[in-house]
Amino acid sequence: MREGKIDFFWFSGTGNTLKVVEAMAGVFRSAGREVQLKPLTAGVPSDLAPVLGLAFPVACQGTYPPVWDFCRKLPQGEGREVFMVDTLAAFSGGIVGPLGRFLRRRGYILLGAAEIVMPNNFLVKPSPEEKLRSLRDAGENSARAFARALLEGKASWGRGIPLASILLGLVSRLSLTWRMMARMGRRLGIDPEKCTRCGLCVRLCPSANIVLKELPVFGNSCIQCQRCLMLCPAGAVTVKGKPLVRYRAVTAEDMLRAEAKAGGNS
Repeated sequence: MREGKIDFFWFSGTGNTLKVVEAMAGVFRSAGREVQLKPLTAGVPSDLAPVLGLAFPVACQGTYPPVWDFCRKLPQGEGREVFMVDTLAAFSGGIVGPLGRFLRRRGYILLGAAEIVMPNNFLVKPSPEEKLRSLRDAGENSARAFARALLEGKASWGRGIPLASILLGLVSRLSLTWRMMARMGRRLGIDPEKCTRCGLCVRLCPSANIVLKELPVFGNSCIQCQRCLMLCPAGAVTVKGKPLVRYRAVTAEDMLRAEAKAGGNS
């Protein structure tokens, strides 16, 4: 990894990716590197650093639309270095290879890619907090090891199985996929007895899918990031006809505070 500032762009659903980003940033800073953590949803700045990091959760075998939208808006790399890290419960197959090819064609130098196993955001049954914490700790340790490998020039960016990764990568980039996700989002509802009308769900939503009226109202652009469901401090967001097991790695306030630090070095 070349010298100079690192712009580390991130998107996180229920906080797994944010925890990984903070763990990696700690290693970079301990090595004397200047790191700026910037939410992907803030857009592409005009003055990019010599080294870029991209961090996001896996979704639909690839990743969420805001991540791909951000990458498409990146300028030509002109020799800038880039690394990526994603968080997942089990398997992706459709992001490491496709994103690597996309960035290489744009003139970026690929430093390395890592996929970090973290707790599943879509838990079907309650899991002991001790087990979840252990899995998060292991994931953060893997993230730190990846950061050290990047600093030492020992990381790599795999290609996956080329044809399979291309096909799987298409899944998360198809508009049909996200129209289906939006239809699933129409099952979201609000428990009026629990809702405090704080508006946190509106501020957290990356697709501007929630409007606060008498109660929060959901639109037709849900991407199933799980933020409103899992980060609502009152547990007021529900899924119609489905029992919900809540999981979050950070609080709503933690997420908003991290997003507000765009451009900061702390």
